[in-house]
Amino acid sequence: MLSNLTYKQKLKLFGVASFLLVILCYQFSIKRTIQEYLKYDQFEDLNNYHGESNIDIRDIQSKSTKVNTLYKQFLLDTLQADKNLLSVASNYCKENNIQLKQYKPIYALGNDSIKVLTMEVTVEGSYIKCLNLLYELETKKKL
Repeated sequence: MLSNLTYKQKLKLFGVASFLLVILCYQFSIKRTIQEYLKYDQFEDLNNYHGESNIDIRDIQSKSTKVNTLYKQFLLDTLQADKNLLSVASNYCKENNIQLKQYKPIYALGNDSIKVLTMEVTVEGSYIKCLNLLYELETKKKL
């Protein structure tokens, strides 16, 4: 189809297509960027008008305590037997007659300030008993 057109027609078609592309770019990116800049200016003016920010320190402290309690709930102390994954898994395996095949600790991972300690446990046995182990680790022991 394009091979039948002359260079003059192709240039006209290219001009129309580039004009449409500029309009699409404006609608999808430039216009929204300008709107966000305007919103930012409005909030900055509002913040300067009030003199102080509307953030309540007590609200921040309450949220911080909530986060800390959640964090402490899942914090592992591997020196305690009930928080040690290997101890809990091996005791469960002994009680329920399933085999602990592999325990492989993987170092702390994380990009944020919170480090995530990952360990891999491989067990072999009855499907239901293995699922019960998973349930106990995740919900009862929170490991």
